[in-house]
Amino acid sequence: MEPRRSPAGLALSAVARCSNLSVVATCHSRTTALCRERSAPLWAAGVSSAPPAEPNADASKPLRGWRKYAHMFRKHPTSHLVSFAILHELTAVVPLPLIYFALEGTGIKIPFPEAALAEGNRRMSAMMKYFGLGSLDADDRKMLNLATSYAIVKALMPVRVGACVLL
Repeated sequence: MEPRRSPAGLALSAVARCSNLSVVATCHSRTTALCRERSAPLWAAGVSSAPPAEPNADASKPLRGWRKYAHMFRKHPTSHLVSFAILHELTAVVPLPLIYFALEGTGIKIPFPEAALAEGNRRMSAMMKYFGLGSLDADDRKMLNLATSYAIVKALMPVRVGACVLL
């Protein structure tokens, strides 16, 4: 047999049962008005379905690592994502010509088969002629240096992402 409850206890249990307004009709007639007029959430009325607590609700321990910046991201996610995208693209575009001109200026010879280099230059010359841009010599290393600088920028992507997050 269930123990007797006080009228206040019955009202609170009825409010808990009537948390969804579609089940208001099943509530006891005395608490129907309470279910309809209730504007505060259930956890404010003392019912046990409390909202999830914040990760650092007691604030006695300081947050470490990336968690100390998470609240700023929650407030303005769009501006953070746009700035990350801009920084990410800048860290990809700016080093490309720098590495290319460093390879061209220093004359570093990247080990690459000469036959493959000649075939690649032949194909690039045909495409450049099609677009009216001139042609490449068979032993020209410009496209190889460009491809190498692109590969270096792509290989440094973890460093670029880390730098963008830190900035």
